[in-house]
Amino acid sequence: MRIRFVLPMLALAAMVAVLGGQESPQAPPREFTNSAGMKFILIDSATFHMGSDVYGPAHDVTLSKGFYLQETAVTYRQWKAVMSVLMIGGKFLDQPFLDLAPKDAEAFIKRLCTKEKDTRYRLPTEAEWEYGCRANGQEPDVDWVPMATRQEPQPANAWGLVMYGGVGEWVQDRYAPYSAEPQVDPHGPPSGHQQVRRGGWMNTIRSSDRAKIKKPAGCTFRQSLAPLAINNSGFRCVRGL
Repeated sequence: MRIRFVLPMLALAAMVAVLGGQESPQAPPREFTNSAGMKFILIDSATFHMGSDVYGPAHDVTLSKGFYLQETAVTYRQWKAVMSVLMIGGKFLDQPFLDLAPKDAEAFIKRLCTKEKDTRYRLPTEAEWEYGCRANGQEPDVDWVPMATRQEPQPANAWGLVMYGGVGEWVQDRYAPYSAEPQVDPHGPPSGHQQVRRGGWMNTIRSSDRAKIKKPAGCTFRQSLAPLAINNSGFRCVRGL
């Protein structure tokens, strides 16, 4: 008689164990590096204050889903790993690929998705880019520096992202003025003649001695540009969860 009760109890215990495993999915890793040597860092969903008094109006933005943001802009070495063709070498291989148009970024991402067998790669939205740059309010303060023919980017921010200084980066949004209303997962207008570029350097001439100087553009700095191969333009990638 006891055997009749033992077997059902064992089956019930096994079912509980299986269901318990289903209720605790494994958390995504905080970072990963793909086969092209591109390192990505996990950015959690959040609500933040986007824009500034200069580049405004400032407004609340909610990013409802987490995403992986590339540690740096795409480098010459990474471009070669994905596209197989590159007419450059030596010390520039690990610097951001310059003078690209948005269509170049789209071609790269299409090839990357094929190479990685993963269709979740894309350009970041403008909101994703700014939130990654801000690193939850820990934006660095960098002074004006002498102009150089090839300026190295600044060190990584608190989240390990190199986004301050260096190359100006295309994002996926077409340009439109900000709204003061709260936004959820904004992607910009569906069409337009100008595309948004974020980051890079702000150049000027110091009035005291007319010396050329430059400063990393802040995390809220935005430009509306024709989507062409513009000087000092590159991009970084996002991979969805």
